[in-house]
Amino acid sequence: EEVPDEEAAEEEAVAETVEEPTSTVRRRLPVAMVQAIDKTTAETMQFEVEVGGRPVRFAKNLIFKVRACEVTGANELTEDAIAYLEIGVQPRSVQPSNEARQVFKGWMFASSPSLNGLEHPLYDAWVVGCKSR
Repeated sequence: EEVPDEEAAEEEAVAETVEEPTSTVRRRLPVAMVQAIDKTTAETMQFEVEVGGRPVRFAKNLIFKVRACEVTGANELTEDAIAYLEIGVQPRSVQPSNEARQVFKGWMFASSPSLNGLEHPLYDAWVVGCKSR
């Protein structure tokens, strides 16, 4: 008479009770929420920038463009919003046809604003989150 393999039965029971982790991908959202401060006037403003949309001007000189805005998936350790920004400086007196001088280009993380932030003597800016329209 054959005796059932106890180890195989245990493994089978364990396999039935273990749930596969939820593998959700990052969600891309159409709007980035950005906060910026003018260090000379202490003017702080939170504003929205549409992904791939028209640039948004902060204070007199900063121009913000957002290329992507994502929120982390449910299976990631930290909830976060991550945005790819291009920030330029362009004084209002300059003709609009002139390109802004780029001062930042890259990913910003809402949970770690200092990780990859704007380094500018007059301004600070960071991503606050991503949202739907």
